[in-house]
Amino acid sequence: MACVLMLMVALTGCSSGTNTPENQPQPENTSANDQKSNESGKEEENKQQTVVDKKELKADLKFLSPWGFGYEEQFNNVFADFMKVYPNIKVELLEQNINDLPALVAAGMTPDLIMMFNTVPAWREDKFVEDLAPYIEMDPDVDPSLFYKPAFDGYVEDGVWGLPLQDGANLLLVYHKDILDQYGYTEFPELNSLEEINDFFQKFWVTDNGKQEMTTFAPHESIGSTRNTLQTWAYANGATTKTFYDPETRKANFNDPLIVEALEWMVRFKNENIDEKRLSELQASLPENTNRFQAGKQLMQPEFSTTVVNRLKENPDLGVTTMPLNSLWFGGWGMGMTSGGKNKDAAWELVKWMTSTNEGAESLLKHFGWLSAKIENPYLVEQAKTNPALKVAYEAMKEVKHSHLESLIPVDYFPEFDDKWPKVMDGSLSPKAFLDHMTEYIQELIDKKYGK
Repeated sequence: MACVLMLMVALTGCSSGTNTPENQPQPENTSANDQKSNESGKEEENKQQTVVDKKELKADLKFLSPWGFGYEEQFNNVFADFMKVYPNIKVELLEQNINDLPALVAAGMTPDLIMMFNTVPAWREDKFVEDLAPYIEMDPDVDPSLFYKPAFDGYVEDGVWGLPLQDGANLLLVYHKDILDQYGYTEFPELNSLEEINDFFQKFWVTDNGKQEMTTFAPHESIGSTRNTLQTWAYANGATTKTFYDPETRKANFNDPLIVEALEWMVRFKNENIDEKRLSELQASLPENTNRFQAGKQLMQPEFSTTVVNRLKENPDLGVTTMPLNSLWFGGWGMGMTSGGKNKDAAWELVKWMTSTNEGAESLLKHFGWLSAKIENPYLVEQAKTNPALKVAYEAMKEVKHSHLESLIPVDYFPEFDDKWPKVMDGSLSPKAFLDHMTEYIQELIDKKYGK
């Protein structure tokens, strides 16, 4: 019996040895494939487990918007859609707005999520915002390729400081088809330069016996803020985001010839075509609570897509197109996380859902009328089939040049800019002198902030 037992032990040892990789290597491809299969299986298992864990996240998130309780109903409707997927993550819209972020942080009341414009240099320097690059790298559901490149690039500078939420090509033009036809146009023309824009606009500034009979919008004052106005027409003249300010060299270039020419054109057009007295008399002759466009005394009006949708509901006979293609730039709100937020896993899930999912894009369009910066947007595609405003807006987003973003500068030059702008328009300050001054003024602020 002892001999039998010894023989069995010996056979077992030999059998074990033959199955050991060191003693008898397996064919290379088989081993590699088995290893990859095991790794892939574990990765998929981990991924599924991660998804399950995320669905079980419990948190109370605080959301800081640009408007406080403005759009409260719309925000709460979007949050309700989010909670259909994440029922244990509650989202509270704060009554404060994003200008109050420093005060909230100082008071120990840091929100979890914020809406933002692009890379928010001041917030980054004060370490208020979280770099989302590590989250993107770890999360297979979020990738820069999901978004229109100009929109995503606006949040990238030594990190990713937000994801584009509500975006679009600024701006659309809503116009009267019958007026366009009356002046000899069968369709809205393509305008590729300031010269072409000038010639087309001038044809609709018509007077008769000293009275203003027809107009367009005034180029110097009807595209949001004065800074947006200057940027739009400078882009139409060939400028890019970096023409105004180069973040790599930290140099302001507001007196670049392309920008100077654009401002000179605005002033010249105003002086040659726009008489405030005649416009006031025209306005006084219109029905009460009616503007020139509504009364058919203005060919076109630049609007955001949400407004154009409502315009067409009021008057389905209106036409819609874009501003001149070269003038289009990506602008809108993004969404980010605060560095001091306490619920970062849950906050990331809300950022991801609102910016990077088809469900989030649909919710934003349904409740706000906002266009997502997400390229794939089935709900928008479906709506664009029957809604001409959304169709033009959707097509316009594909046309924006990668070099046309919001020109953000990391210093507060707005008060000085807005103070001097009227002096340019009344002729007491030349466009070149104004832009020379703003270049020097902004550069001094930048040098003071960063060191020369």
